[in-house]
Amino acid sequence: MSETLTDRQHQSADRAFKVSPFAARAAARAMARGTKAQTVSPRSTAVKHMRSITDNAWSPVTRERTPPTGFDKTERGMNNQERIAAQATRTRLCKHFLLGCCPHDDRCTYTHDISVMKPDEQKVFIGGIPGDCTSRQLVAAIEAVGFKVLNIPKCHPSGFSPKVCLESVEHAKQLLKIARIDVSGSTADVRKFADSRSANRDNMCVVVSGLPEGTSGRELMDGLENVGFLIERSPLVNAGETICTRCEMATVEQADALVAIGEIMCLNTTLSFTQFAEIDKTRQTRTNRSSDRSCTSYAKQFGRTRRITSKPNGFLNRAINKAFPTRKVNVERRVSVEG
Repeated sequence: MSETLTDRQHQSADRAFKVSPFAARAAARAMARGTKAQTVSPRSTAVKHMRSITDNAWSPVTRERTPPTGFDKTERGMNNQERIAAQATRTRLCKHFLLGCCPHDDRCTYTHDISVMKPDEQKVFIGGIPGDCTSRQLVAAIEAVGFKVLNIPKCHPSGFSPKVCLESVEHAKQLLKIARIDVSGSTADVRKFADSRSANRDNMCVVVSGLPEGTSGRELMDGLENVGFLIERSPLVNAGETICTRCEMATVEQADALVAIGEIMCLNTTLSFTQFAEIDKTRQTRTNRSSDRSCTSYAKQFGRTRRITSKPNGFLNRAINKAFPTRKVNVERRVSVEG
């Protein structure tokens, strides 16, 4: 039987393969422990020669499934809301849940987060938790201390949970006094909750339209408080207008909830809510104040003053003055004499 080129290549690779003494000792120790040593095919070391996909030297490789890394901590038995909390991406709020009438319950693919309707003083930040900690483990650790958690907290793999909402402001203050709790064998630190977006007050504002004529800011504030939204300051509503261009809420999350809901029955009418954005009158475009930096202010000043003293046919005048320099001197003398 004739010998093929592939067989000759494999035979040459087998002759070239030599087991090192370190590999031999490792295999002997593995056999002494009763475990199966990892064997390497001699043909796998022959990197100089290509193998055919029909070669019997190929063998299927079975690898153990590694658990998900990073923020994805989904497990079997979780409902959709727990899966949403275990993921890194942000999910839109469910407006039906905020209105109290979501038909899908925990099967809904939008976020059911009741903490957006609560004040920031009712929430805490917990740091120092294990990187593989899940929402269930964190909630169980807080309940073991004697407090009830209203939301499903996110557990970041870096070792912190940014927002944990408790039953009341008093319970949050008591947990802050305890300061440290045990979470899966690690000592976690309890701190005050702070929303980074609240540094810009515009993030806490919404635009309210559809107001009845003659509605005052105080009436608007009382009406929104009756439906569960808190306002720290009475908004400004100009006389005769049916829109409030800037209504500042108590928290950023309440402004997000109003924008997610869109429309609410309030003051015997339907009020519409949209996201607030500052209007730059110099450019007539909507911009967020958070993007306004010092370089933008210089650009605004330059945009207001440039080309104010420009004359018609400026390019033509410069070309003529360059070709006839004496004409420019004569024009300047004439202007001085007439002045």
